[in-house]
Amino acid sequence: MNTLQGIHHAALSVSDLDETINWYREKLGFTEEFRYEFPPEMKTKAAFVRLGELRIELFEVTGADPVPPTSTDFASDLHVRGMKHMGLRVANVDAARAELEQRGVTFVTPTGDVPNSNGARYAFFHDNNRVLIELYQPSAHS
Repeated sequence: MNTLQGIHHAALSVSDLDETINWYREKLGFTEEFRYEFPPEMKTKAAFVRLGELRIELFEVTGADPVPPTSTDFASDLHVRGMKHMGLRVANVDAARAELEQRGVTFVTPTGDVPNSNGARYAFFHDNNRVLIELYQPSAHS
């Protein structure tokens, strides 16, 4: 019996909850699903944003450290253990990239081909908190 059903959401720590919700709405088309707060001593408020079945939980923690410089660069971040980025599946990476660039998203890598993938393609950008996000176009064979 397999009780795992798939990934429900990814979670990100952000500097400003309202600003980040607006960024994900304006740049990527997410909608706010709901908000909640932790006990006052935790100094944390949170929200879920959603795009179809994709959900992201956003945490604003008063006094949290910013994203370390090594985590904002794709190549150097691979040398630090832990979650590396969030990948968003797209049908056409070139079309998705062009649309996001028109919305003001700046990409940090050129569009590339995933080695040994039979045609998968990718491109990386940062959100407003410098969290690394990948557009991923699966190969026609996956």
